[in-house]
Amino acid sequence: MRDNIQMYIWILIYKYMKKPPYAKASEDKPEKMLELYQFEECPYCSNVRTKLTDLGISYIIHNTPREREEREEVQKISGQKFVPVLIDPNTDTIISDDDDKANEYLDKHYGN
Repeated sequence: MRDNIQMYIWILIYKYMKKPPYAKASEDKPEKMLELYQFEECPYCSNVRTKLTDLGISYIIHNTPREREEREEVQKISGQKFVPVLIDPNTDTIISDDDDKANEYLDKHYGN
């Protein structure tokens, strides 16, 4: 019975994480740290943070104001005020306001 429960737990973890927790992080580590402009409650930002964590990539977080009108730094960096904004200084890439695109980029450049 206990073995069945453990197996069920692993199946659920794999199904929802798309990667088992014991999977090896990427060997292709970026030379310079990536940067993420975000705020904690943003679900799109959370998706990018999760992908960075899953890939074992250390990164710099820039917490932005919740109120879009107050995101002057984001405006200067990306030309708009939406988050998340992912910056990769290794490839001079800026991905603004698109968590799916940011995650695809991370998989392509730093995934297994």
